[in-house]
Amino acid sequence: SSSRLNLLDKISKGLSVGMDKILKANNVPQPQQYETKYGEKPVREFGSWPGAFFTILLMPALALALQMTCTKSKPVAALSLPSTNWRAYLDLLTAGYYLGFVVWQILLSSVPLGRKASYGAVHARLSGFYNLLLTLSVLGGLYYYGYNVTSVLTKSVALLTAAVLTALLLALVLLIKGGRTNARRNINADGNKLYDFFIGRELYPTVGSLTFKSLLTRMEFVGIMLLDVFYLLKYVETHAAGVHSPTLLFVVVAHTLYVLDTLWFEEKFMTTFEAQYEGVGYMSTMAAATWPFLITYTTRYVFYTNYEAPTYRLVICGIFFLLGYYMYRASNSLKAEFRKNPQNPVFSDSQTVSTFMSKRLLCDRWWKLVRHPNYVGDMVMMWSVAAVCGLSHWLPYVFPLVHSAILVHRTFRVSARCKNTYGMAWDRYTQLVKYRLLPRVF
Repeated sequence: SSSRLNLLDKISKGLSVGMDKILKANNVPQPQQYETKYGEKPVREFGSWPGAFFTILLMPALALALQMTCTKSKPVAALSLPSTNWRAYLDLLTAGYYLGFVVWQILLSSVPLGRKASYGAVHARLSGFYNLLLTLSVLGGLYYYGYNVTSVLTKSVALLTAAVLTALLLALVLLIKGGRTNARRNINADGNKLYDFFIGRELYPTVGSLTFKSLLTRMEFVGIMLLDVFYLLKYVETHAAGVHSPTLLFVVVAHTLYVLDTLWFEEKFMTTFEAQYEGVGYMSTMAAATWPFLITYTTRYVFYTNYEAPTYRLVICGIFFLLGYYMYRASNSLKAEFRKNPQNPVFSDSQTVSTFMSKRLLCDRWWKLVRHPNYVGDMVMMWSVAAVCGLSHWLPYVFPLVHSAILVHRTFRVSARCKNTYGMAWDRYTQLVKYRLLPRVF
């Protein structure tokens, strides 16, 4: 019953506080230092190496397949056989553009822009928002002086190919680096080279002041913004003055809010499952390479098909998007603040579950409704953007479907890791917060 659980929680909390005092009085290291020893139990994810092999092939294949469904020569979205002309995939100038973008992000992430921040073992300089502003400033300057910056849209498949090859190279570098470093290892890397290549050998790989997790996040979200800006600029170039597309503008504005949120609240990202527990390997590098093309597929679809949604649908989708965003940001901010400072008076009356590692699990407010309210908000946003296309075609819904599948799968991954880490405390937590994403459903 609820009263018994509350009693157990109070007893556990009292034992935890008492243990802290005893250890401190006897100069014994605090329990936090034992957390990784207790909690780090290898968890085979994605079906081990066979699942990793399948996902390695699927990630770039899905992005390339979608990219080829909407082009200038084929404005009606439809699946088709891939081109047999290698020039459709490899273009040196386009590859140079992408490599220039990557080098630019590396430089911006290496210089002292933004303040330093840390949470646990994650240390980074918060320069993501500056990366975005400086990148857009350079793009604006090039466009002002007459450079045809939108030409990359006609070579988008080659641009994606360059991104995929860059991701492969980065993943190989990280695999080699992870085998030669004494930095904190990803305990889920089991020694199988294919699986380690996919999942990542290191949790927080760095080179000098460059943090790879931060770099990949910036490549991904700045890339989303750039592609959307390219489509907007191309629309202006190809349409008469005064002609506008409310649907295209809606999609770009929604994506812009999503990007700005991630880069502005970069410090709060440091408390997430991805930042704290994901290794950095092929899965991370390929996500940074392909995600911009996947998330902006709705933009591409609207641009090439000239699709216009009725006003009422834009309003409804906008309302749902904002509701999803509010849930996403409010729940993420609450969780981040609790993890950084659980002693904050704001949480004095919050219901929590104590663990034997001097940590508490929040099960109050947003986090008493479901275990992952931030995932719910994220999914609502992505489905709201795709929904502007109505029933015009099923292809705009591929990305939100894949995105939702990834988040649903992540709920199981998080649960498995938390069970390994917190043991009985996690069982108490799941009794209090029974549902992962939808109350009384799942």
